[in-house]
Amino acid sequence: MAREIKIYSFLNHPNINQMYGFSWDDKHIYLLLELCSDGEVFKILKKRRRTTEKQAAFIIKQMVDALSAMHSLNVIH
Repeated sequence: MAREIKIYSFLNHPNINQMYGFSWDDKHIYLLLELCSDGEVFKILKKRRRTTEKQAAFIIKQMVDALSAMHSLNVIH
């Protein structure tokens, strides 16, 4: 888990939640992440039930941009 925290700490992209800090105890690691007020993409899509091709393309582009940023830093998701 320490490796994931280290990686997360230097990711800086508009489509990747920002990590502000972390803490731990004997059993858990706690991450302090940026709030996503709209929730997860899956839940949003499930709630909508249908999406237009334009909306789907926008969401996919955002995901690809985030993955490309991660891959440029040699991070694989």
